Amino acid sequence: MEVLSFLRQTPSVNTLFTGTNSPIVITYSAEDALGNASSCSFNVNISDTIAPIISECAPDTAVTADANCEYINGRFHRVYFKRLTIAPL
Repeated sequence: MEVLSFLRQTPSVNTLFTGTNSPIVITYSAEDALGNASSCSFNVNISDTIAPIISECAPDTAVTADANCEYINGRFHRVYFKRLTIAPL
């Protein structure tokens, strides 16, 4: 049985990726004590399929129209969004 001199993974473990840099090529490289080397690569594709969650919405609000019976919609500041995070197994 050969003893490995090194086994390397690139990108390294705990590297953070987002859907904007997908696909990611993962490469494993190994070398034994005699200098024999081998490597393999595979792609990992990130798929963001989790919709944002609205955790709190602004309450119903009454507004007053102007002299032309118009109202320009503004931003309601009491709307909160959350994203779920999935931890690796």
